[in-house]
Amino acid sequence: MNAIARPLAAPPSVPSVLHLLNEDWQTIRTLLAELGARRHWALNDADRSALLVRLCARLYALSRIEIELLYPRLAPEVVAAARVLHEQAARHLHAALDACICQERVDDALGPLADDIERLHACDTGRLYPACAGLALDDMAAPMTQRRADLLRDLFDE
Repeated sequence: MNAIARPLAAPPSVPSVLHLLNEDWQTIRTLLAELGARRHWALNDADRSALLVRLCARLYALSRIEIELLYPRLAPEVVAAARVLHEQAARHLHAALDACICQERVDDALGPLADDIERLHACDTGRLYPACAGLALDDMAAPMTQRRADLLRDLFDE
């Protein structure tokens, strides 16, 4: 049997928007898992605080990117639940950072934030991202990458 060789499709020069968003979620979930695992280790407060700040910065950057760049392209009824979850996560994010700054029990504040992160992730991957099917999002990849870099730089530059 003579198989006709098909040329391989050239890889995209810019990763897809959904790939970038899923990468951000993987980073957030990895940081959250690391924070949870370190609860059982003898981790000093400074290291734990630094890890929590990284988690919060990544979650904040992802939220801003979705709200600013993705939400305007989706139907309002699709983003309504996600907006509520983002606001709730923001409140718990502030509570966790406040506990860290005030040297209170971070674990108590981290639990609700972890729950919010899981609900938000489920909403994004189960509802928002599937709603993007058929939308032309390729033009968002470069601005999204730039916006993420700007947000993270702004959060960590003093």
